[in-house]
Amino acid sequence: MTALLMLCYKLWIENRMRFFVVLAITLCSCLLYVFFEGQLHPELLKQRPGAVTYSQFVYWRIYSAIPRVLFQVSCIVLALGGVQRERRQGTIAFSLALPVPRSWHELTRAGVGLAEVALAPFTALGLTWVVSLLRGADLDAGTMLIVACLWAVGGMATFAMAFLCSAIVPGEYTALAVAQAAYLFELTAARLPSLRAYPLHVTDLMNGKIGGVIDTQTLVWTGHLPVGVLLAYAATTAILIGSATLISRRMEV
Repeated sequence: MTALLMLCYKLWIENRMRFFVVLAITLCSCLLYVFFEGQLHPELLKQRPGAVTYSQFVYWRIYSAIPRVLFQVSCIVLALGGVQRERRQGTIAFSLALPVPRSWHELTRAGVGLAEVALAPFTALGLTWVVSLLRGADLDAGTMLIVACLWAVGGMATFAMAFLCSAIVPGEYTALAVAQAAYLFELTAARLPSLRAYPLHVTDLMNGKIGGVIDTQTLVWTGHLPVGVLLAYAATTAILIGSATLISRRMEV
């Protein structure tokens, strides 16, 4: 147990700067729309005349726009690293000297990364809700929590995809390029007519369109939570992480 805690601490120390950058980018992009709502809301009304309330503005400009995109892309960056990076940095000997099975290295790295992915949206959207209230704006806490949950699940799936790429592809920058290409391919393939009927588009999950979580007219939580879809995404995440662990375990150090 002590060795596992040491490994978790080591991974956190190595990855904390990335996490803080991801959190800062997500939070700042959200708060930017909150602080400049007076200037940006009229611009939104020109595109969507029905988006008259503050909650509708938040949906179109935060929940389903640039902040969500930045967070999701950042999940790819959080997934990079692992044995290949440690070998180049010369720190692999210390990691492997810890008395834990080889597979635990990747599983622990995945666990730390998934925890960071889950923490970022709840922190960023939670603070967005608090700042909105302090500014006198009415923003439903229930909807914010649901969207944070959807962001976390979608972000974990994106993280797992990039995690697998980092285990397969040598070179951190090459893995980043491959992961970005895989991410764009998934989004494009999910829009194909033969696949459009299935809940494969991860961004549609994150902005609440899949399962009717968000009523696109009122932009409030409808009470429908696509539990089956969330479990399917969680299972996909576990499969991708497990595959990456098996691949890393077979690698020669």
